[in-house]
Amino acid sequence: MIVGGGIAGLALAHNLRDFDPAVFDRRRFPGKKCTGIISRWTFTRLNVSKEYVDAEFKEIVMRYGNREIHFKVDLLRLNRERLERDLSREVKYYPITNAEVVSPKEILVRGERLDGTVIKATGWDGKGRKVNAIEMVYEPIDSDVITVILHEENVGGFSWLVPLPDKTLVGALGYGDVFRFVPKLDRRLIEVHGGPIPRCKMREAEGLAIGDVLCSVKTFTGGGIFSISRLIEPIRKSLEGDPRAYEEELRSLRKEINRQYRLVSLAERAWRTSLRLGFSLLDGKTLSVGEEFDLHSLLLGRLLH
Repeated sequence: MIVGGGIAGLALAHNLRDFDPAVFDRRRFPGKKCTGIISRWTFTRLNVSKEYVDAEFKEIVMRYGNREIHFKVDLLRLNRERLERDLSREVKYYPITNAEVVSPKEILVRGERLDGTVIKATGWDGKGRKVNAIEMVYEPIDSDVITVILHEENVGGFSWLVPLPDKTLVGALGYGDVFRFVPKLDRRLIEVHGGPIPRCKMREAEGLAIGDVLCSVKTFTGGGIFSISRLIEPIRKSLEGDPRAYEEELRSLRKEINRQYRLVSLAERAWRTSLRLGFSLLDGKTLSVGEEFDLHSLLLGRLLH
């Protein structure tokens, strides 16, 4: 039984179809709007069709003032909204159902106790630090490069522009009112969405868990799909009677997320200095980014040193 029908719960259920899992979700409809930029490695681990890939990217340009750093990457844009909707149709999905987790072996649904292995995918509970994100969807532009913009006043945050074949995603993330940091685009505005994103150290959980309930999101960008992809196979092995892979992956993830948290907190305390130093050393340079896109501590350490 999977409690939570977001991307974590539905992707897990998709990969555990032979176990015939039931997914309980308190929402009325699946499908969260998301920028959805992930590495090819993460996409492969999700084990979903390539039809959910809207675009591929080989370059990111990071800007601070008139300085730039270029990154060679291998990234995909996952259409998370459509993927969630489709996955909910292929598994036993129960919307508008508030399932209370009693223990790792029991849940309470509408007063009825159900027994079985419980996997928590309930999402972030809203406790702890958070950053605010807003994203605007515009008509498409002629580009195939992701642009990331850092600003001295947007401490611990950034702005972005992601060109897709049928639209352009433009947004900003940070503390407080981030609307003023959203890049301006001379295109017709189609829609606006956004919300809070957790920024915290990874949490403990009783029993099996996956997704934002663990606060296993990349500290700076708020991306959580990479950790979801890493836990799918270990959870399967645990269900098959070998919990070691899941426990080891949790330790590895916790080490990475907590390292990211410390590095971001350090950068926030000296934000202007960090930006000026990093961009003065790397201005105009091109860096190849592989595992660093998911393991941000490697990239942050590289930029800070």
